[in-house]
Amino acid sequence: MEGSVNDSAGGRIPDAVVTVREVDTGQVREIATDAEGAFRISELHPGTYELSASQAGFAPYRHAGVTLAVGSTVHLEIVLQPETVSTQVTVTAQPPAIDLAQTSLSSAVDKERIEELPVESR
Repeated sequence: MEGSVNDSAGGRIPDAVVTVREVDTGQVREIATDAEGAFRISELHPGTYELSASQAGFAPYRHAGVTLAVGSTVHLEIVLQPETVSTQVTVTAQPPAIDLAQTSLSSAVDKERIEELPVESR
């Protein structure tokens, strides 16, 4: 099994981790792409494989159902998409409950504020 790992613009991705898992036995092999983004995994038994690739800053890639026959070489061109930015906000405090039955408006005014009010009789 051989191929290359590229970004969505066609650029090669070096040091991407390529993982191959044989479906029947569960055996896993993992390699990194070279400086040109190429990889080659040799000495695989005939069978069905699941291939995945990952690199920081890119969304993970998974390809299931790759069949390898006796004496054949499977060539794969893997394209990794940029990872989307996500933000997670966790709220741990509860705001005070609002009394929906309360419909009046109230406030307190202290003595100093009352004395500062303009009065026409002064």
